[in-house]
Amino acid sequence: MATHPVPPEEDPRETLLSRPWPWLRIGFPIFTALSLAGYGVVIWYATTKVDENGPAGTAYLIVSSFPLASGAALGLSIILTEVIRTTMVIADWLDRKYVEPLRQKRAEEDRQREEKVREAGRQEANARWREWNNRRLVAEANGEPPPDDA
Repeated sequence: MATHPVPPEEDPRETLLSRPWPWLRIGFPIFTALSLAGYGVVIWYATTKVDENGPAGTAYLIVSSFPLASGAALGLSIILTEVIRTTMVIADWLDRKYVEPLRQKRAEEDRQREEKVREAGRQEANARWREWNNRRLVAEANGEPPPDDA
């Protein structure tokens, strides 16, 4: 018996079964609901239809119609899943085309606004320092100690 040289969780190779199936999250509940609805329709039809073969004919009709209901449910669930996925792709495209430029523009405006606020703060700090430095120079010229209110 050969052993796998790499543990399966660290195996870099991808197979069909190792990849996640995101459509299962959407498609399986749709398939289940459509299958149950199809089975309900089959049972309703089989029980309300007058059959001259009696219970055996009704049972045969139900058993032979279940695969048809399952196949129809599978086809419809694949179609609905693809419609949902296509809608999501279109929504992502619209987001990239129309919303993302607005986000970038807003981010740029915010950055410019922050830069203006920083510049105003720098100018105010420089002005306060110049005033203090002027007071220090005046005090130094008069032989007094430098002011403490830096």
